[in-house]
Amino acid sequence: MHEPSEPVRVSVVDKEPEKNLMTDDISDVTEKAIPNAMMMDIIASVPQSQSKFVPLIVEKLKTRSYFWNEFGEMVKNGSPIKDSRIVDFFSYLMRNSKIQAEPKHFSHFLKALKEINIPHSWIANQKVLDRLKHFQVIASYEDDDTNEEKFDVAHVHRRSKSVTPTTSWKKIARAKEKLSPTKWINY
Repeated sequence: MHEPSEPVRVSVVDKEPEKNLMTDDISDVTEKAIPNAMMMDIIASVPQSQSKFVPLIVEKLKTRSYFWNEFGEMVKNGSPIKDSRIVDFFSYLMRNSKIQAEPKHFSHFLKALKEINIPHSWIANQKVLDRLKHFQVIASYEDDDTNEEKFDVAHVHRRSKSVTPTTSWKKIARAKEKLSPTKWINY
């Protein structure tokens, strides 16, 4: 009979030297861990059916210089937006609830979503989807509070059902004609 041949001995050599976490700069490790931890918090806060869109939206936000810091505050061009919580923004974006209140400073996040031009199928909240469709970019964002109020007021006035901004003026004009004082009969 035939004897089996001697096994071939192979050694696997890693071309990259091992990285020791003790010698790495701790700030590098924490900077890498914070986005991953925050991403896990975001994914945990959204419905499971919508969680597949979160990494895609985050990557698109990063292309437009939108990030978040270790406190979860949204950061645009290096300056944080105080009291903004990225987890709350995504949770509100991905849930279609009538009783859920809009998070503070959500208009900044909505502006970012408009800039990155994400597909509407990625958004579950119908209110946000309607606002995104009718969003008009305000020219200056120097005074965040007044601009946020202007946006909210403009949105409320535009919310009438089945009336677009162009047809609403036509309907108002027709109503004025019907109620004009010249057509009233004086007794």
